[in-house]
Amino acid sequence: KLIKFQKEVGFFSIQKAIGYRNKAKILSFSSYIKGRSKEFPLLSLISVLTLFFSNLLTQYAPQSKAPSRFSALPLFVQNAYSEYAKYYKIEQIHRGIDILYRTECAYKNIGGAMGDEEKLLESMLIDLAHL
Repeated sequence: KLIKFQKEVGFFSIQKAIGYRNKAKILSFSSYIKGRSKEFPLLSLISVLTLFFSNLLTQYAPQSKAPSRFSALPLFVQNAYSEYAKYYKIEQIHRGIDILYRTECAYKNIGGAMGDEEKLLESMLIDLAHL
């Protein structure tokens, strides 16, 4: 008898895939999340990823200017951000934040373009996969 596990997808695993710029995983998360908007609310994911990109941006600040909230994070989290920073240029981080901002505006119907949550989520993840 075969025993199968289904690894649960969570915000942390999505964040990790984006951190390592693993396009295949990000796109697989995009298809996994379809129809699961209650498990993965768009605004919650946007909040988590905005914090992720903001913390990633602090990796490029001079040590004396880095925000103290980042130094308060556990060492393994600081190390993860140091690792993720190797995969991103500052411009790509800014583009990621812009993608999140545009998605949030479309969801909240700011600027007259209200979108379907599922489509916005899929589009956002695809855009982040191709930074």
